[in-house]
Amino acid sequence: MTLSLTSLCRTPEDTAECRWIRFVGAIVRWGGVASVEARGASSRPPAADEDTVERVLGLARTYLRMDVAWLSQLYGDRLVVTHVQADDGTPTPRAGDGEPLAGPPNGGPLESRFPRVVPDTAAEPQACRPPAAALGIGAYAGVLVRDAAGTARGVLCCASGTARRQLADADLRIVEVLAGIVGELAGPAPREAALDLVRARTAGAIGGHGRTLALQPIVDVPTGIALGVEALARFENPQAPDVWFAEAGPVGLRLDLEIAAARTALDALHRPGHAGYLSLNLSPQALLSDDFPALMASVDPASIVVEITEHAAVEDYQALSQVLRRHRDAGLRLAVDDAGAGYASLRHILKLEPDFIKIDFSLVRDIHLDHARRALVSSLVSFTRTVDAVLVAEGVEQQAELDTLVRLGVRQMQGYLLCPPCPDPPTTGFPVPSHELRGRRRPVPA
Repeated sequence: MTLSLTSLCRTPEDTAECRWIRFVGAIVRWGGVASVEARGASSRPPAADEDTVERVLGLARTYLRMDVAWLSQLYGDRLVVTHVQADDGTPTPRAGDGEPLAGPPNGGPLESRFPRVVPDTAAEPQACRPPAAALGIGAYAGVLVRDAAGTARGVLCCASGTARRQLADADLRIVEVLAGIVGELAGPAPREAALDLVRARTAGAIGGHGRTLALQPIVDVPTGIALGVEALARFENPQAPDVWFAEAGPVGLRLDLEIAAARTALDALHRPGHAGYLSLNLSPQALLSDDFPALMASVDPASIVVEITEHAAVEDYQALSQVLRRHRDAGLRLAVDDAGAGYASLRHILKLEPDFIKIDFSLVRDIHLDHARRALVSSLVSFTRTVDAVLVAEGVEQQAELDTLVRLGVRQMQGYLLCPPCPDPPTTGFPVPSHELRGRRRPVPA
């Protein structure tokens, strides 16, 4: 069954009503059958639905003279891109891209969150949301997709790289018909479909697709020398890395993603100019897995620091300590991340006796303006000296924060002020304490 796209292309003398009449005649011959088939979807192959969605997107894109069309579907509190249709070489969203919809500023009905027509994004830059905002688009159109019960299930979107100033709300009457076809194809199990998308996307990242490595130096501020680097996974998808790892858990791929990221990070030990240690973020589950000894067998343990975050639950401290003991005896060092962010980090410190304690960025932010933060960091300085550990401040972004931390006795720091995460960070030349602090040898009390 075919439908001529040329009959839907606009001509200057076309009116919206003429286009509408021609389109309805064509869509009844094609979309009407698709809708009937959709009602008996349980007896038809899933591939047929996929093909119908692709053709619907092609029709919408061609009719509106847009460069790309995509379907985003609502899965729980996220709107996830599930289908994309465009010419080769056109920048597009990727299947699996998504954005959370829960909570401000995304709260409110789905209908109120998306504009229907934006003829020129330069005139309405605030109207474009992810993933459209990342495409550098000039015009946008979108309509809600509703299921047979009238419930909003997603958004059918079209975008162009250039402005389409003649675009009007009346043009969406045809796209609404197409969205109705897609709505009738909406399956009854969105959670399973969403998990399938996450599973496929995560498997690609494990294989290296769209995943890169960034390194952030950990600097001894008084000397201005990087003593090591923290390895950080980065993804082409705009979702934060911690979201990637969190979403990999429900599909059973978090451990595989962690180990893949760690293997990539170990390659940094061999990059030209690397100096100091490499700090890896690993969960207790990864440390207790059979993959961890294999990772350590490929490197000098003395060159590695393993970071355990505040957010990582440890079910058996004794078992974890026993596993780590052999590697620590060989030179591996341990860090507890996010100290001060919650109770778990204090338990990690007491139970695991780390070599490094990393102050959470929430304590560092505006520390020069907050006496309570200074008092807490001062107590951590005293504690680390007592237990012979090294204190590292994370998230240093202002010179005043750096100066205050130096006054309190913190030497090692990392953060955007010193150097943002990057593929090849420097080892020297970092910001130094303000001039009046450089000659001081003792910290000033909080």
